[in-house]
Amino acid sequence: MNNQIKCNVKTCMYNENNRCSAECVEVGCDCCNHPKTDHETQCCTFKKK
Repeated sequence: MNNQIKCNVKTCMYNENNRCSAECVEVGCDCCNHPKTDHETQCCTFKKK
């Protein structure tokens, strides 16, 4: 799979050269039901190195 998801979280084990290497990515909303910006979402796949 050629994942095109950019990642700038250096402490995530799935960050490989600023790309997400996870097989499956889940994004959640930490503040509301209908996020309008990327700042209103969070990666639920994050796993600390």
